Amino acid sequence: MKNFFAAIFSAMFLLTTVAHAEIQIFDGMGQYIANESEDAEIAKMRARQRAEQDAQDKAGIYLASFSRSVNARLIEDDIAAVTNTIISVSDVEIKAESFIHKGNPATLYKATLKAKIDTDAISAFLERNEDKKFTVLDQNNSLKNDFAKNDARVADLKEQYDKATTQVEKDLIREQLKQADRDFLAIQKRNEAKKLCNQGDYENSIKCANEAIKLKPDYAEAYMNLSLNYFWTGNYDSALKMATKAIELDPNLSGAYNNRGLAYHDLNQYEQAFQDFNKAIELAPNVAASYFGRGKVYLKLNDLNSALADFNKTVELAPNEALAYFLRGGTYNLLKQFDAAVSDFNKAIEFAPKYASAYLYRGVAYHGLKQFDTALANFNKAIELKPNDAENYFYRGYTHGALKQFDAALADFSRAIELRSNYAQNYFQRGKIHRILKNYSAAIADFSKAIELNPNDKEFYYNRGRCYEALDDNAHAKADFIKVKELSH
Repeated sequence: MKNFFAAIFSAMFLLTTVAHAEIQIFDGMGQYIANESEDAEIAKMRARQRAEQDAQDKAGIYLASFSRSVNARLIEDDIAAVTNTIISVSDVEIKAESFIHKGNPATLYKATLKAKIDTDAISAFLERNEDKKFTVLDQNNSLKNDFAKNDARVADLKEQYDKATTQVEKDLIREQLKQADRDFLAIQKRNEAKKLCNQGDYENSIKCANEAIKLKPDYAEAYMNLSLNYFWTGNYDSALKMATKAIELDPNLSGAYNNRGLAYHDLNQYEQAFQDFNKAIELAPNVAASYFGRGKVYLKLNDLNSALADFNKTVELAPNEALAYFLRGGTYNLLKQFDAAVSDFNKAIEFAPKYASAYLYRGVAYHGLKQFDTALANFNKAIELKPNDAENYFYRGYTHGALKQFDAALADFSRAIELRSNYAQNYFQRGKIHRILKNYSAAIADFSKAIELNPNDKEFYYNRGRCYEALDDNAHAKADFIKVKELSH
């Protein structure tokens, strides 16, 4: 199972896709009452934003039904994040009506629009990397809070304006309303940045986030968005810088600590990552993403019991997420608790029937239980779903070897080498089969390649030495056995 971590961190959350896309149209309606102090264009945008939210809420009802049909079983936060990301808007109309509101002149802006959502877009969203999916949910909740706070701020200022008795007071409140409008525009830009990030358009997402910061220089959440964009593009230094800036502006912004923790994790700076995930959990103890991230740090540090505790919490907070069960199942595999691992992989497959890695590692668990035929069936399914994944052939070859099906094992290890020629274990395992079959020259060639790729594994030298010994090449055998002793200290 030495290659287990590679599978965990490259795992994709794969869900059933539909054969024919269905287009669904939802009508959205929203209104906004502006007093004489407000900018008309901003007021129209506020009405439109409410109409879009209305359409998203209606689309969410459909999405809940659709997710059940593909066995995704999305929770409320998932649904809100998906609809916000993939919905497209058209046919926007905004009408204005003047009237007297609370004894003062006002304008009622009514926005109507049509919002489109299609099942292909839903499936594409659901087939995203699970790390990204967790951060999508966190961002979406943060944006909802931003809009709500801005609405409350504007409502309070308008009430103050209506009660103001002097022109000086009214002018002061007008300036505050202008700032609130700029903040609203910044939130809109951040919303655009989030959607673009979720769609993988990181360049334009970064541009939108920077535009948000120009409108609101102290906008910590926009810096948080930037950090996530830089993280997904592999620019970890910028990710750290932007997350740190967000924390400086708002030391209680849990998502910024989570983003910085992700960057530290990928930079192999595990202590710093651990501290950031701890802080994120302290600030927001009910966010699954932070336990998910910290659990991966524990895995890297080989603290399996602590990793298991964090993945237990991830499952508790995100009970419908396939990767939460997958990671916990993988941890059970490493703990050799194979029955528990099988149970978790079953759950992951229930939520994600096309999750190839879940079949793969369920096969590993069945191998651990010595249920080799069942293990093979799982590896076959994984290969059916991902025919170009070297790991699938590696583990199937390993099980073929346990069943003494040596020709099949050789074929699988050879295919694994074709797909991943820089992985020492592929050559080592094929070499072991050659050695069993007494193909010593072929075995030596494979062990030598394994040593070239990883010169610090004593098992490689030991097995090559035994092959030299079988060929009566005692000088080379002695040299390899000496190397084994050196590496044993």
